[in-house]
Amino acid sequence: MLTEGQKVYLKLLLSTGRYGAAAKTLTPGEGPEEGKLALALAVLAGDYIAYYKAADRWDETFGLPAGADLGRGGRFDASWLLLRCHGELGYRGLHPRSLPIFLTAARHLPQDPFAIWAAAVGCADRNQFDAEAISLYERALSISGELLAEYDPGDLLSQDPLFNAYPRLLTDLRRVLGADLWAAGRFPPEWELQQLWEDRLVNARLRKDDPEEEDVAWLRRYLHRSGDYNAEVKARIQRFLGRWVLRKRDPDESQLALLEESVRYLSLREKLEAERTLGQTYFARRSWGKAVFWLQRSTLRQKTDLRLQMQLAQALTAWQHEQPTSSGYRKVRFEARKAWRRVLEVDPLNGKAFLALGEMDEEEGAFAEARDDYARALAAGENVSDDGVAGLALAKLGVLCFRGGQLDEAEQLLTRAASRIVPDRDENRTHLARALYYLGEVYRRQEELFRAESFQRQALIWDPMAGDHFRGDWERLLKLGEGGFAEVWKVRHRRTGQLGAMKMLKANLLGREKARKRFKNEAILTMNLGGVHNLIQGFPDSVDFTRFSFVVELLDSSLKKRIYRYDDDGRIAERRPLAESELLRLIQAVGDALVYIHSLGPEYIHRDIKPDNILITEDFGKIRLADLGTLRISRELYNEAECFQKTNFPAGSAGEPAASKPKKFSFKAPVRENTVFADKLPRNPGFTPIETLGNLGTPPYTAPEVIRCQNGWGDSRHDQRADLFSFGATLFEAATGYPPFTTGDDSEENIHALMDRVINTAFQRPEELGLSLEAAGDLSRLRELHRSGQVAVTPRGLNPSLPEKWETVILRCLEKDPERRYPAVRFLLEDMGIARR
Repeated sequence: MLTEGQKVYLKLLLSTGRYGAAAKTLTPGEGPEEGKLALALAVLAGDYIAYYKAADRWDETFGLPAGADLGRGGRFDASWLLLRCHGELGYRGLHPRSLPIFLTAARHLPQDPFAIWAAAVGCADRNQFDAEAISLYERALSISGELLAEYDPGDLLSQDPLFNAYPRLLTDLRRVLGADLWAAGRFPPEWELQQLWEDRLVNARLRKDDPEEEDVAWLRRYLHRSGDYNAEVKARIQRFLGRWVLRKRDPDESQLALLEESVRYLSLREKLEAERTLGQTYFARRSWGKAVFWLQRSTLRQKTDLRLQMQLAQALTAWQHEQPTSSGYRKVRFEARKAWRRVLEVDPLNGKAFLALGEMDEEEGAFAEARDDYARALAAGENVSDDGVAGLALAKLGVLCFRGGQLDEAEQLLTRAASRIVPDRDENRTHLARALYYLGEVYRRQEELFRAESFQRQALIWDPMAGDHFRGDWERLLKLGEGGFAEVWKVRHRRTGQLGAMKMLKANLLGREKARKRFKNEAILTMNLGGVHNLIQGFPDSVDFTRFSFVVELLDSSLKKRIYRYDDDGRIAERRPLAESELLRLIQAVGDALVYIHSLGPEYIHRDIKPDNILITEDFGKIRLADLGTLRISRELYNEAECFQKTNFPAGSAGEPAASKPKKFSFKAPVRENTVFADKLPRNPGFTPIETLGNLGTPPYTAPEVIRCQNGWGDSRHDQRADLFSFGATLFEAATGYPPFTTGDDSEENIHALMDRVINTAFQRPEELGLSLEAAGDLSRLRELHRSGQVAVTPRGLNPSLPEKWETVILRCLEKDPERRYPAVRFLLEDMGIARR
């Protein structure tokens, strides 16, 4: 032990920083305090001989036994351990022989970043993957180099009374063991160490046969963090994660997403298994789009696997109904047909494939082909004694016979179907209910009403929606199309056989008051004004405001489908401008309808004249203006309207009554509950359809003054000349095969740019563009300039065969200033020499 005199002298030396002289006054072997001071002074003086001499003498005393037991003693001294760890770093650096000291310090000094980094480097160099090493790698990754540079060992040393007695010594130790040690550069670059530790952590997890969820989560975070700097490591991790998911019985969504990412890294055998697993799992969960993607990949390599081919065909069949556009629907439907045909290549007697193909034919109106497919399905079901397939085929054939008027055959087929279909699944229960319901319809036609009611009550027990194919007296046959507002179905009257087109408000709009009011508005106007002067004929008995539907006469197509032919992807494949005789018929028919509408009063404005809303027969014998729900009409008609006139359903096609005024509703005739306005229209004196329905219309066909107005059609200053602009835009498209205004991409994202072109773009003649219709290639150039939206070309610049008189009429209709248009449609007709009928 030091004498009092020695302590005073030592304190004097230490306070003046004379550490070499102070070290000479000590005899390290005398006691622990002298040994600790000797070790500290050796660190400060840079005397490694004195450092290791003191260490060898006192390590065991301070809890650091030599050999394998180093650092595992029950007692240790924190300040001694700190001096030993940092001293080793200073003298030896990251030498492997120092690893036991670093490990001991990392265990007992958890706040010392130098100890953790040094221990982690030592374990990584030895490629260790035990639990302690993994913990060290993770702890080291959480420590930045800045933390080491700012580390202050004085917090720990000041807890030792020995060092508190010598403030100058404590201050210098804080500097040398902290900032100076970091500045000495004993560690490799930080980025290199982080990569080393992450690599060890990755390998540690990849070595596990049964990784835990935590391991998988860590590897996923690592992939997200690390990017593509090491493609080989990324591939190893992806393979490991993919195999882990494949061992799961019921993977969740996140695990399926992980497997999707990993497929490309798996071996061929594993890739086949992964694609099959993904396809079948998504199929079971009814995620049709993803199921189609993975089943298509799987069937490319396993073409003879019947189960996979069946699942792909079923997924495509279901997915087609989820398509947001008609072009998407057609494309997926085409793929579904091909898939079912591939099923038949694998199994030529597959009844389900024949049933599916028959349903597609039936929906498209190809009833003869559908009947053949159902007959093949029946034969296939009978051949393998499959009551399910045979029963469904009988039901389908029975419904087709019923629709064809073959009631005796329909009765036999539907009776057999009802006895064969086993109601063990929801799908079979639906088909059984439909067979029973149609069997009831057969007996209803035969006036056996008691039996009809009995069978239809049974049908509703199996499926409450069994009668949904019937809306009142109308049976839905096939879907003709849909827009953002309504669906249109081909329907037939259950008693007379009259065909019609049923318009139904889309299910997602039934809860919206504005949509319901617009639908009611269209029904009122169609039933009141339709059927005269080439306005679409409506059937009053069909109106149902409990389910929001009504029926109008059925025509072959729309003017837009006559002008354009589309490919399977919904792109324009061919532009077919109308011949002059067809244009003349069009302007005569639609002009007559507009003159009639406008003659009813200044507030009568159609507001949405466009090719989609002009319906035609194939021979152009009938032309009808439709979609009267956008008409701007007087308040008087609404105040008078309480119910629809009860009329007998026409046995033939609609005629054109001679009436020149709108038909008044009859308030005396008895009506059925589902064919009247159960909720009366508002009688608020300020009510107008404009206030309820807001800004309607289609931008390329809407007059500039309407687009410029903040309230759109809600502004009462707009007049019937706005309809003339829309009519002119329609005539432009019919005469040239191009809309008058376009941006080249008339999607919803470009709607404002399109409206700006309607307002500001002026038409240019070929000579103004330096082009000539006689020059080779200039016509194609003009059409491309117009199609891409770079310029707006005059009609004859797009269709040179169009007479100049037609171009003059069309361009006058399309004047930006309403004052420069025709004052009324009748003046346009007079200009064309067309006499009104």
